[in-house]
Amino acid sequence: MVQKANLSSCLRLMLTISALVASASACSGQFEDGLAAREKGDYARAVNTFKPLAQSGDANSQFQLSLLYAAGKGVKADSKEALYWLRQAAIQGNSQAQSNLGNAFNMGSEVPQDTIKAYAWLRTVAYLNDGQSLAKRPLKYAMIAPDSTSH
Repeated sequence: MVQKANLSSCLRLMLTISALVASASACSGQFEDGLAAREKGDYARAVNTFKPLAQSGDANSQFQLSLLYAAGKGVKADSKEALYWLRQAAIQGNSQAQSNLGNAFNMGSEVPQDTIKAYAWLRTVAYLNDGQSLAKRPLKYAMIAPDSTSH
């Protein structure tokens, strides 16, 4: 009886894993469709593809949607909507969004300039070993670090 219960549990686990993999593959395929539409210049289709994925929590789609709203491609340019999706993607761990958000806070672009938030987002990206951010880290940090020579 114990073996049947274990077998049943294993089968349920395998079915659950299979469903999750199939779901991830479907999202991945839809995301790729959105990228292909964007590359072809079919921005409205890209927005229509990315938006439901972004609303369901896909960080990569959230980031892509933020770029489309910022540029006004496929939608009316909307900096508030672009910033909303950029923040969502950054919170979800998208390193490009984290870097862009850190730079926005550093420069005061579409958000009030806030060097502490800039440092936090840029440090997060650096900590996660994003090669591009690590390469630029000294410059970015120099821009937001207090001048140690003045008193």
